[in-house]
Amino acid sequence: GTLKAPSDVPDCPKPPVGRFRPIRINVGGPAYLGARRELWQADDDVVQGTPYKTTADISKTDTPELYQSGRWNSGALDYSIAVPNRVYTITLKLAEPYFTQPGQRIFDVFVNGELVVPELDMLSRVAPNEALDVTFRVTVTSGALALHMVGRVDDPFLCAVEIE
Repeated sequence: GTLKAPSDVPDCPKPPVGRFRPIRINVGGPAYLGARRELWQADDDVVQGTPYKTTADISKTDTPELYQSGRWNSGALDYSIAVPNRVYTITLKLAEPYFTQPGQRIFDVFVNGELVVPELDMLSRVAPNEALDVTFRVTVTSGALALHMVGRVDDPFLCAVEIE
């Protein structure tokens, strides 16, 4: 038979308009050029939460500056980011700058209403001021990625978020 062009085949997905570029936010901090020359945008447009900065040395990372700033909020911390519908890999970049023992800060992470990281207790995984990256995959079907962190013990805290 004859070959059909992709546009003639029923239900053939259309190619996306433009190419998705990863979104990287330096939560609570300024724009930053990472160790691999990737740009982290400043967290300027957020009105929720309190920025936090530390001068403590952050270990277990080649980008310690990303983990020296962050944002916390009493009860819940939210980000809503417009993105094309598709599957994403999300990396939350975390470090505990304040507490010293497991169980002192525990929070749940939801994306678009789905619990993706239950009972996150950074200090059960790393020591204070050590970088911790938590990565998971999500499918976006609504044109937005709604990141919602809810405190179970004390308040949620985030240093940076990467959406790829």
